[in-house]
Amino acid sequence: MSDNSYNRAVDSDPQPRIFSRKPTGSQTNHPSPSTSAHEVDKRSRVNRGHKRKLKGDTGTTRTERKIKRNIGKSYITLKGKSVQKKKVSYIASLIEIKDKKTTRKRYNDSDKQHTRDITIYFHLQEPMLLRREKLTMKLTHILSIHIYVSRKIFDKEFYNIDIKIKQPNKDTCQTCDKLAREIDLEVDKTTLKEHLDLHHIKGDYAYKSKVNDKDLSNNDPSRQTITFDMQQCLPTPIVQSSLSINFPKDVMKKLMDATQKCIKQSKVDVTDVMNMNKGKFDNDPKIKTHLLCVNKVIGTQNDKGEFQIDLLRPTFQKMIKDDKKTEVMLKKCFKQLSTPEESAFESAKCVNDFLPSQHK
Repeated sequence: MSDNSYNRAVDSDPQPRIFSRKPTGSQTNHPSPSTSAHEVDKRSRVNRGHKRKLKGDTGTTRTERKIKRNIGKSYITLKGKSVQKKKVSYIASLIEIKDKKTTRKRYNDSDKQHTRDITIYFHLQEPMLLRREKLTMKLTHILSIHIYVSRKIFDKEFYNIDIKIKQPNKDTCQTCDKLAREIDLEVDKTTLKEHLDLHHIKGDYAYKSKVNDKDLSNNDPSRQTITFDMQQCLPTPIVQSSLSINFPKDVMKKLMDATQKCIKQSKVDVTDVMNMNKGKFDNDPKIKTHLLCVNKVIGTQNDKGEFQIDLLRPTFQKMIKDDKKTEVMLKKCFKQLSTPEESAFESAKCVNDFLPSQHK
């Protein structure tokens, strides 16, 4: 295109429109004569995209306002509204720290230390790749498990066979068991507890003496100590008869509860009660009153002193496991005498004499 044609095209165009934002306040924007229409339109679009800037709203002010808002302090908004600071003092009290829940089995520190102590005695050897590091040792291949077992299978078989593996119970001597039984039945327990505490002190002294002798022999090569422990041996039971009577658990529990209750009411001596369990019956009114009280509590005698045969029959059938012998014992032992106390006393003696005689 030649210069003349270009001039004619420019002259033929109408006057271009100029776009600009409205003047704010007393300010007016007038485009310079040298500014083209395209630049004026672009500048107007950019100016419309910005917010209206207020007086005093600088970058530093906006940064301070943002920091105060984020940390919860009071500040003044762009529009002049006052915002109070946040209450953050109670937030920490709302946090509840709970223990971590887990389903895995945890072991006590004592059990872990016991395992470590056992592992120390295993034979260790130097690994091939870490021979330069003398502190690194490993267990021998003999202790490695070649066939891995399933715990579920073992648990299932142990459950079917009714086998349980647990920590052994603490062994007690015959004196400890005797004093413990007397404390449970005795009304005045102070003296018996003193005897039991003294017995424990003597036992601890014996164990400490044995440990001291062992330490002396270990530290001094010229000493040699030979010890044997008789306190761990269980006492041999004293068999009063050749018949083993298995009392039902519910009947045994009722009998024990009734015995403890009636000892307090009748004020009988605990030694006499223990002698009755061994088959020695003293003709004492307190013992007769005690036996009547026990029979009333467990329900074998009513308030009139009459024996409840229908209640006694199934109990003795479970014990003797012979219906004919049970009927013979019920007719022979449970008879009504002059007084309810005398009936209870004679029936207890008869039952004690009758049961062993069946297997003599």
